[in-house]
Amino acid sequence: TEVFDKFAEYLASTYVIESGRNKGEHLALGPATNYLRSMMNMVSDKFKATGSYKTKNFLTCLDVNARTESALWFGALCRKMKRHIYQRTMVAGDEMDQSATPVYGVHIEKAGQAYAKEGSAEVNTSLLRKSPTSQQCRDGTCLDSSIYHL
Repeated sequence: TEVFDKFAEYLASTYVIESGRNKGEHLALGPATNYLRSMMNMVSDKFKATGSYKTKNFLTCLDVNARTESALWFGALCRKMKRHIYQRTMVAGDEMDQSATPVYGVHIEKAGQAYAKEGSAEVNTSLLRKSPTSQQCRDGTCLDSSIYHL
């Protein structure tokens, strides 16, 4: 397990991307855990069929439903990587949420209104100039159409 612990630590804190659009940056959580799982899968492919009982039991760590000692260890290792990467990202002030802007019912309503005016100038312009926040929609204030402009 020490080899995997060291590899996880390297991926989470030391490795820096050498080329491409993210050159000079550390790995994000998804790629870091994917590399760790890929390494574990390569070990599994090599030893699962021919390995001893002890080896096969260790490789149960890849089974997300397993409750073996190795599965619990691997889950803890992935959580440790996650914690380290999130802390590093927060200290650097980088954006963690790469998700798309949410679409709410009011967006769909406004899109429908624009398409109902087919051929009009509104169809060819941005449907929304100002998007509501998630909190506004939870509060019900995103339904106030005065904050949207076609």
